[in-house]
Amino acid sequence: MMVAAGYRCDQNGIADCYQGLIDALVIDESDRDAAAELTARGLAVLTVPTLMTTRQHKIDLAESLVEFFVTKSVADGDSVAADDRPPLMTAE
Repeated sequence: MMVAAGYRCDQNGIADCYQGLIDALVIDESDRDAAAELTARGLAVLTVPTLMTTRQHKIDLAESLVEFFVTKSVADGDSVAADDRPPLMTAE
């Protein structure tokens, strides 16, 4: 779909497609080489394992995302209270 729409089929294609709409991007750790270029474009980038093959992987990714976006929101001057966040699941 990305190529058919005229974009590269990679992280930079996603950044191009959503330019002006996004200010952050989550990428898989296997694509970490793209992080510097994305950051140079003004995007905040979170590089984490995104393949979720176990429940714990899902929990780890969710916790990373919440921490990243709450930290980013605070850095951007947005008001984010701990009580505004839903509780995260814990591994059993």
